[in-house]
This record gives sequence, structure tokens and C-alpha cells, in this order.
Amino acid sequence: MNNLRYLSHLAPITDFTSYNLQALQHQASIAKDLMLSLQLQTTSTTGKFALRIHDGNVNYEVQFNLPRNQVELYVADSQSPVLTRPLPDIAFESGKRIEFSTFDRHLQLAIDGQIIIEPWALPFTMKDQSYARIPVEIGAQGSDFQISNLQLFRDIYYRSDFPAQVRHATTKPYQTGPDEFFVLGDNSMRSWDSRCWTNPVFLAITCWDVP
Repeated sequence: MNNLRYLSHLAPITDFTSYNLQALQHQASIAKDLMLSLQLQTTSTTGKFALRIHDGNVNYEVQFNLPRNQVELYVADSQSPVLTRPLPDIAFESGKRIEFSTFDRHLQLAIDGQIIIEPWALPFTMKDQSYARIPVEIGAQGSDFQISNLQLFRDIYYRSDFPAQVRHATTKPYQTGPDEFFVLGDNSMRSWDSRCWTNPVFLAITCWDVP
């Protein structure tokens, strides 16, 4: 029964996107860059609260060590933290927004929008790398913690392998007229390029040589 649950209910987070049209694929790709967002509340100054993200090869865990008043980062089941950061002078009684991200292969942690762990570079994942069936875990020890507004985000990628599924997607060259410029939008799944602008404004651009 446990094996059936493992095979049928535990699955990676997927997405039908790729960077170039030439990279057509007819199955979902695995999204390994994730972000956890939640509201954390506790009246205790003891115990630990932990968040873990697993990319299929390495797990990254941040622990809120309340007795030591610090955040600790553990990598790949390390016994000691690879880095520590002091917790800001805040109280969790009223609840604080925690954001833990590995977007763009950079680990980052913020509390109520305040950066606690600056972007920390992670190794790039390989296409044939194994994936985690449990990509995210939450744990606590030695105290009571309340979490709410739990959200899990995957990174936004570029374009779909199936243009019909993407807003304003095109597979043909786009011709501009005289004195016209084509302005791209980053992350095409969520952005608008200049074809969508109703009242474009032309700005003079001055260029010069830099010796």
C-alpha cells in the first residue's frame, strides 16, 4: 500500500515549457526551482522550525533556531550549518511572512520582505538528473508553531512547446517597419512584448563609443 501511494500520489512538479522552439518536447519537464511562502506564528522562544527544498540531487534546509536566535542553512544532510545568519529583532507572536526560494539556481530567504540570506548560488541541475517525489518538507521541534497562507510556487519559464497554449505565441518571423523596434518581454508566459502595446511611446536613444 505504501509503495502504491509512493508511485501514484507522490510526484514531481512539472511544466510544459522550454527556452527555444527547437527544444520541442512532448512531455512535461520537471520544475526544480521552487519557492515556499507561508505565515509563521509562535509565542515561544525555544524550539526549531525548518523548511526544506529538494531538487532531486541535493536538499537545502533552513532552520529557525530560536534559542540561538539565528537562521541556519544545511545542505545535503550536513551535520553542521554551512552558514548562519542572525534573526532580525522581530517577534513571531503576530505572525511573519517567510519566503524560501531556489529560483534561478539561487537560494534566498526573507522574513516580511527583509532579506535574511542573500542570493546564494546553487549548482545547475542536469536534464537527466533524478527528481524528488517529495520536493518540499516542513518540520518543527521542541515547540508549537502555527502556519497559515501556505503557498508553493514554481519558477516561471520562457515559452511553451505548444504555441497554442501560450498567450500571443508565434513560430514565424515578425517583420518590423521603418524606424520600428521590437521590444521583448522576459518570461514570455507572464509578460507582454511590444505587439501588445496599444499606445507605444518612442524614446530617443543616444549612443556613443566607449574607449
